[in-house]
Formats: sequence, C-alpha cells, structure tokens
Amino acid sequence: MKNTPLKGYLLAIGLATLVLMTACSAPTPAQSTSTPVQGAKTYRTIMSGKSVRLDSIQIQGGAEKPTIILKLNDDGTKTFADYTSKHIGEYVTIALNKKVLMSVKILSAIERGDILIEGQSTKEEAQKIVEEIRTNPERLEFVETGNERLPIGEVIQTSG
Repeated sequence: MKNTPLKGYLLAIGLATLVLMTACSAPTPAQSTSTPVQGAKTYRTIMSGKSVRLDSIQIQGGAEKPTIILKLNDDGTKTFADYTSKHIGEYVTIALNKKVLMSVKILSAIERGDILIEGQSTKEEAQKIVEEIRTNPERLEFVETGNERLPIGEVIQTSG
C-alpha cells in the first residue's frame, strides 16, 4: 500500500471492519517480554489477545505488504465496540510483548470484530507476529493511549 496521509489512522469501512495502518514496518516480535523504561507512563489495557479468535487469524496479500486479519470473539467485539464508541478522536495502541505494533486514531465506533493490521514489510514478518499471537495471546494488548500516538517499536508499560 502506498504511503498516504491516512496511514496511522483507524478507518471504519461501513461498520464492519477496523483497519489499522502504519507508516512504518512493525517490529519483529521478540520471544520474551520487553522491559519498559523505569518511571515510564503506564497505559491501561482495554483487552488482550485472549479476545481474539485464534483459529481465525489469517495473512492475506503477497510476499510484500501482507495484511494480518484478526477476528474478535463475542466478548472482545462488545468490549471494543463499547470502547471505540466512547473514545472517538482518541488513539488506541496495539502492542505485542510490550512493544508498539501500531497506534491509530479512532474515527468511528467499531461495532464488528474484524481487524486488519497492515504495515509489515514481508510475509515472514507477518507470520512471526501471527505465530506469537497464537502461542501467547496474552502478550497482545489493545491499549488506551488517549491523545498520544505512540511510535512503532516503543516499549511501553501497561496495567494489564
């Protein structure tokens, strides 16, 4: 996908899909949890990867610029819909192993649990992220960051 001004924003296509786009490639997940900087701000976890239907995770697209597709379970869909409807105009961040994969602006309520994550530079990079989510879903976090768009790769401290 071409780098456009909309990258980095959460887009709602109808009310069906959450599209997460990033201007930079997402970092390859580490096998161990990263350690945040001491004294760093703590962000509230909205939900974890336990809200993702692990059997539904897919990768679409070619060898370059693949898309990771996640589907939330019923509880995750409700939690995310409630959260996004109350936080339009704010940012939500997705982190894996405490490292920011992306930080996007909520433009509208997301009422269905389909999430597309774009920004990985190779299919191998996307596959490593998918494998980490399937193996350790609790390490994937959807984090409330208010008016802060966090940089990709930043190590954060979360409350969940």
